[in-house]
Formats: sequence, structure tokens, C-alpha cells
Amino acid sequence: MMVILGLQTSFGVFFKPIIDALGWTRAVTSGAFSLSQIAGGISCIVIGGLNDRFGPRVSVTLCCILSALGYLLLSQIQAVWQLYLYYGILIGVGIGVFVPILSTIAKWFFQRRSMMSGIAFAGTGFGVLIFPPFVNWLLSAYNWHLTFIVLAIIIFVVSIFSALLLKSDPGKVGQTAYGEGSTKANGVNTGSKSFTLKEAIMTRQFWLFCIALLGYGFCFFLLTCI
Repeated sequence: MMVILGLQTSFGVFFKPIIDALGWTRAVTSGAFSLSQIAGGISCIVIGGLNDRFGPRVSVTLCCILSALGYLLLSQIQAVWQLYLYYGILIGVGIGVFVPILSTIAKWFFQRRSMMSGIAFAGTGFGVLIFPPFVNWLLSAYNWHLTFIVLAIIIFVVSIFSALLLKSDPGKVGQTAYGEGSTKANGVNTGSKSFTLKEAIMTRQFWLFCIALLGYGFCFFLLTCI
């Protein structure tokens, strides 16, 4: 969460060096970020399905590989379509990494599920705090080509090897979810009802949540990334 989503907010730091080197306008360059958000939203549905079928190791590793590949290819861009493909699509799809992570946490925790999800998601905030200054330092010390390569290496080393430690279900390793026994003994059900995509889109809560996230994303990324 820290590396993949934290690095995403560093896009604005690359604006000036890329525009100066390739002569593109701000509108054209920022369009790649907008495309990445669209690709990320769509990919969450696909990544969620892969997670249900193959588990978090496969789905998270896939997101990490696509993100690392995207940054590596960005170091060699010469045309606008390359920026849109590498950042808008490859890195955009990698944004879906948070879906299998939060889904896995929900399976491991009956009690304190919200707190543990919050701790995991706090990794994003920590990434927002450290990566833009780090990227800015790399750009001042080297150049944007080498900076993209360094970021690809960081993603590959940290994220992919971390993904290999994930286990999808405590039952598969002879354990139970935290608090599962005590909640059943006390007659408390802290589990959640599973919805298919078709069932979810028919609920009012789903669309209210989408609208809330749309407003949050617009304000947050407008200020931090562009």
C-alpha cells in the first residue's frame, strides 16, 4: 500500500522535467494520470475476481509486476502514447492492489477488522508523506530516466516479495480469524454478507459509497498530484 499507492501521488513531481524534456503541455501530461484513475477503478473489479479465484499472492504480485514494469518503461518514453500506455494503463491497473489486501485482512480479522484495515490503509498515507520528497531528491541528484528505474526496482524488491508472504485464508494454514471464537461464543456476528457484483450495484449504499469516493478522489488528487 505504501509503495504502490504512495508512489502514485508522486506523479506531479515529474511534471516539470518531463514537460521540459519532451515539450508536452500540462494538459496532455496530466491526462495520463486521469487515465490511470479510470483504469484503476475498472481493474479493481477484475483484480477482485482474480483474488477470489487465485488468492492474494497472485493478484497482489500481478499488480506489483505491472506497476514495476510501467515505471521501468517510463524511463524510455519518447511519445505521448507511451506515457498513456505505461502510466495510464500499466500503473493504473496496479492501483487495484488495495482490493486483495483489504479483502485478505477482512478474512483474518473478525474483531478489530476496521482498525486493522485502517492500519493497512495508513501505509498509503505514509507513502504520500515520504515518496514525493524522495522522488524530488532523485530528480535533483540524477534525472527522470534513472528515477523511474529506481522506482521500478523499489516496487519489485519491496512489494513483490511482501506479496509472497500473504495467505488468503486462516483456515488454510490451520488457524482461525482473530476473534472468531469469542464472537461466536458471545452470540455476536461481526462478519459481513458477501455480495456479487450484480447484487451490489442494485443497492443504494453501493452508489452512495461510489459518489463519496469520487468526491474524495477528485479533491485529494487535484491537490496532491497535479
